[in-house]
Amino acid sequence: MTRILSLLVVVLALAGCPSSRGSGGPIPIDSFGREAAVAFCRAAFDCATGDDTDFLRAVFVNEQACGDVIDRLLPFGTPQLEVAIEAGTIVYDGAAARRCLTYLQSSCGAFGAGDAPGSCAEAFVGTVAIGGACYRGEECEGDGYCATDIGMCPGACAPRDALGTQCLGQRECTREGVEGTPDCYFTGTSSRCVDRRTLPDAAVGQPCGELSLEGNVLSFAACVAGSWCEIAEGVERGICRAPVAAGEPCTRDVRCAGDLVCTGDSCQAIAVRRVAGETCGEAALAICNPLDGLACVAGMCEQTSDGSAGSDCGGELGGLVCDVGLICDRATQQCAERGPNGASCTTNSECVSGGCNELAGPGVCAERVCDNTGGGSNPTPGPAGGPSGGSGI
Repeated sequence: MTRILSLLVVVLALAGCPSSRGSGGPIPIDSFGREAAVAFCRAAFDCATGDDTDFLRAVFVNEQACGDVIDRLLPFGTPQLEVAIEAGTIVYDGAAARRCLTYLQSSCGAFGAGDAPGSCAEAFVGTVAIGGACYRGEECEGDGYCATDIGMCPGACAPRDALGTQCLGQRECTREGVEGTPDCYFTGTSSRCVDRRTLPDAAVGQPCGELSLEGNVLSFAACVAGSWCEIAEGVERGICRAPVAAGEPCTRDVRCAGDLVCTGDSCQAIAVRRVAGETCGEAALAICNPLDGLACVAGMCEQTSDGSAGSDCGGELGGLVCDVGLICDRATQQCAERGPNGASCTTNSECVSGGCNELAGPGVCAERVCDNTGGGSNPTPGPAGGPSGGSGI
């Protein structure tokens, strides 16, 4: 069950709690992180596939249970965004943010794209001119992005590259004239900026994945909710398949039916233990629920933590056992408060500011740090293993 480690990556992108799908007015900035998590949590239960998301469904049971861990996760960059908004380098539009998140829940294709034409870019509008100092792409005005090199912070706003231009990452690609989502797409020998357009979700038996590349327009189709895209190794186009039944063979890309999980190369029913003293492990086809402070020790679930500050958070799922507002200190393997500016850190999540500065050596919590993960005008957390960087059709 060590693959459950990978689940953390998925959870950090998808966890949230539900409200009515796509409803509500403008989103206040201090609620944006939670609302973004809500949107991806809903879509994950409908659309995400693979063994890691199977485990997610098993542990959290349904989208309602995702709310139990929302405040235990990374802060989705909103503290850093809030500082920029207060400084006037970003103008936030809560109504556009609502439209963006509503779109991302509208189909499995929208969930896979991780961006909405227009509205996501309009939610965070930069005011820093080309050549001006920046910490993240949302601060740059017009069609600019924040260009940073390793070891350099702040960066400088630079113009994005036109469609068809060679690129190193999605953030470099223009939004001008793009009807879908700008993408830096690997064509077999090099990468270039393309307009990635999401088609309506495909039914079971229909083609899915990257369907065509015509000029600088890449057409992509996801499968309808509950199904999955079977793609052979080395190609980017496949066929939508129905979920795999219990006992049938599976791989990490397959979607098992219902609450089944792909383990031991077949779809199996995995029990999630919620009481200490119950059996667990591969042989028992059972895992201990980390949300209850349980860990599998010598084939039995043990209560290893009560989630309070100072309690143990070691083991596979670490910080998920800590109470709301606490993180798992990597050095001590104990639940702890997030650090103030100036405190030592190894990840952004350990800081109240949401920023760990490691440019000058050991990490220190800081009010501003550079976002070198992509930037641009899309601060919403994208799905793990997103579509960017595919190979040629």
